[in-house]
Amino acid sequence: MTEALMKRPKRVLYIDKSTIFGGAEECLLALMQDIDRGRFQPAICFDQPLPHQGPFQQNGFEIYFRIKDKSWWSKDFSQGLPVGLGHLQRFIYATKLWNILIRIRPAIVHLNLYRRTAYLDVNFARRAGALIVAHVRSLASQVPLSPKVLSQCDGIICTSEIVRREVAMFSSGDHVRCIYDGVNCDKYQYHGVREEARNVMNIQHNSFVLASIAMLHPRKGHDMAIRAMPKIVKHNPESILLIAGGEANASRGLEQKRLKDLAHSLGIASHVQFLGHCSDLAALYSASDVILALSTDGEAFGRVPIEAACAQRPIIATALGATPEIIDADVTGALIPAANHEAVAAAVIKLHDNPLARAGLASKASERARFMFSNQKHAENVQTFYDDLIGASQP
Repeated sequence: MTEALMKRPKRVLYIDKSTIFGGAEECLLALMQDIDRGRFQPAICFDQPLPHQGPFQQNGFEIYFRIKDKSWWSKDFSQGLPVGLGHLQRFIYATKLWNILIRIRPAIVHLNLYRRTAYLDVNFARRAGALIVAHVRSLASQVPLSPKVLSQCDGIICTSEIVRREVAMFSSGDHVRCIYDGVNCDKYQYHGVREEARNVMNIQHNSFVLASIAMLHPRKGHDMAIRAMPKIVKHNPESILLIAGGEANASRGLEQKRLKDLAHSLGIASHVQFLGHCSDLAALYSASDVILALSTDGEAFGRVPIEAACAQRPIIATALGATPEIIDADVTGALIPAANHEAVAAAVIKLHDNPLARAGLASKASERARFMFSNQKHAENVQTFYDDLIGASQP
């Protein structure tokens, strides 16, 4: 290989199969923006055009679609079709990917969201001569790991040490690496005054505001926040709980109804507000006194504690999954047992009564977040990983 060819930027094709713009997509967008174009040339492949892909198009990235028009076998039309359709879909989508791979010949194919159903994609990418990187963004209890897929990958990025340890049960070595996601801290800093944020949300200035931020799903623990409210309201009648998050796709509004019914049954419905999907998180964080992240089964990374830190708001979170890696207990946040509303209430009341402690936790958390979880640090770590894989693959 000539020196000129060796110095030419390596094309990286990112595979994204999501139907929403979530944390994984936000992290990927930042990576593609920050990656060193002198070393890597990013492109992205979607299954088909969807509205949430707008930010990638607006940034002018090289984009490929497996299909451009809906077909009888595509995902939007799969309801009610024969049981074997899933296998047929995966095969057709994989063959469409093969055509893209042959045309652009990427050096690296990076699966932004690992799924065990990606075996054909991985197999075809390997046949096309690409190095395969899988990004594991879930705990094994939430998305089962597949040795069949992982064994075919040249590199595996895990969003936390707990995920890396789970993956290491099936695939070990330096090609399995923990790289924390990046978060744009500036995005969560409100540039107005706190009272303005509260005015926008119709919140009294003297209220003590808690915010539970996550999609509406039973595993996110919003019900624990609601169950804690009677004791919190008794301690401070001006306390309010904001629940911010859209419904999970399969919920059809049932989770919000369940949570509202729970609040009514506990007699604290007037102290609970449902905001739905919140597009201005900076204002929400600014309007809040304490942030809650009460997942009952843990997170593989968990953005909310880091977003809260960027906004300089104290966090109370359950000590599960990767959260103890993100939060240094009693230094950058409070960790409590899962599914324990009494512990939620006790932690909230403790912080309510000690404003200096709240400020101290938030300040230390902000320093740690900017050091450990910046987008730039994430991009540097991923690029180093790519370099190591390319170096290991060359004779």
